[in-house]
Formats: sequence, structure tokens, C-alpha cells
Amino acid sequence: ATPNPRPPCTSGRPWYDGSHEPTTEEGEAGQIVFNKLRERSDQFTARGLVRSEESKQKIGGDDEVYVADVREAEHLALAVQGADALAILTSASPKMKPGFDPTKGGRPEFYYEDEAYPEQVDWIGQKNQIDAAKAAGVKHIVLVGSMGEQIPTYTGKLFAMSL
Repeated sequence: ATPNPRPPCTSGRPWYDGSHEPTTEEGEAGQIVFNKLRERSDQFTARGLVRSEESKQKIGGDDEVYVADVREAEHLALAVQGADALAILTSASPKMKPGFDPTKGGRPEFYYEDEAYPEQVDWIGQKNQIDAAKAAGVKHIVLVGSMGEQIPTYTGKLFAMSL
């Protein structure tokens, strides 16, 4: 493959020569992809996008990890600038309602925090990332749905681990 003159960045998943920008968010699948890309620093310059400073520190906290709210389109331009590829692994994260005791049987109940429902994160947030990537001239976008990644056989996680 011909080396790409643009710095590679990672935004989810890496499969292309050049720049990849993976969105890791808080999810395990995103972290797996981001770390796999960083292990291949001779092929990729991995960049990550997370929701919080705490998440940034969890994955290394370097300058190539951006903190942004995917629901706010204007926050995404810098993160995808110069990227050749974007891998999106963002997903709304349900929270378990307090008081569930697994030893008592039954099913846990879940909720979403305000403004963090699937419509805002999975639809608007992913659309914002795609629009920012297109505006920045990103050549490849890979969208991996990550709902249910806590399940061991979740295909997105299996996909990430296969890289």
C-alpha cells in the first residue's frame, strides 16, 4: 500500500491505509478497536473520541484522544480533521435502576439519562459524526452498532477483537 501523506487517525475501527479516526466513547468495543490501532502505529495514527475527561484518562489520555459531545455537531470538526477513515462505535448507554438485587431473581430495569437516549446519541450523534467526517473529506466511514456490547457474543465486540 502507498503511504498516506495525511496523519492516520482512528475513530472506531481500523482497516484502511492512512488516517483513521475511531470513536471509542465509553464502550468496550471502541476501546478494543482504539487499542488495536495504536498497536499498529506503523500503519495507523489512532485518534479517539470520548464523552468525558474520565474516559479519556481510561484509554491513555494522550493528545490524540478528543473529548466531545457527539450530540453537538460543532464539537466534532477538530477530531476528524485530517482523518482518512472514521469508525463509529458510539451508543447510548442505559443505566441500571438502583435497588436491583440479582440474588433475588427477576429482571433489572434500565433508564437513560436526560438527553442521552438512543435518538440523541445513536441517531443524531452518529449523523453529526458522519456529517463532520464528510465535511472534513474523510474517505471511509464504518458504523458499528454497539447496543448490547456487554453480551459476550455481541458481534461488534467480536468484530473489534478480530482486527
